[in-house]
Amino acid sequence: YTAVHSFLEKQNLVILHGTPGVGKTRLAIEVLNSLKEEYNIICVKNKNKDFGNDFSRFICNDKKNIIFVDDANSLGDRLNTILDLLSDTNQNTKILMTVRESFFNDIKLKCSSYSESNSIVIKSFTDKEVEEFLKATFNINNPLYIQQIQRISEGNARLAYFAAKLSLTEDGY
Repeated sequence: YTAVHSFLEKQNLVILHGTPGVGKTRLAIEVLNSLKEEYNIICVKNKNKDFGNDFSRFICNDKKNIIFVDDANSLGDRLNTILDLLSDTNQNTKILMTVRESFFNDIKLKCSSYSESNSIVIKSFTDKEVEEFLKATFNINNPLYIQQIQRISEGNARLAYFAAKLSLTEDGY
């Protein structure tokens, strides 16, 4: 969280990368939520809809802007339209994007021609972190439940979350 804030202060482009389900999007949303008073936040997610070539219409001229691009690897050539905003020196715009680990090198290369960037790898949870998450978030203290959720999730925060939710239902294990 703190590293993302720090990088956004220094750079116009920050890339969060990691395997699916480790919390890249969740972390980005938490950071952006803390910046919503200071920045105009624009969120982009691939929904197979064309947003046109003039993305600048979403930019607020009287406020700083952050464009959040979730799963940048899914945008294809449309990512260039967004990155072009970094070339425009009149814009006070930053980009925060999430990228799946398997596409990171391609996206970083594509971004390198637009702006210097910082990247942060979001790693899977350790078993201890899964245990702490289960105890703090769901009040799950049963060692058998904790071990089973650790086994199922294999460090994937999203899977740990859903396994915990399921374990709290009548039909849970």
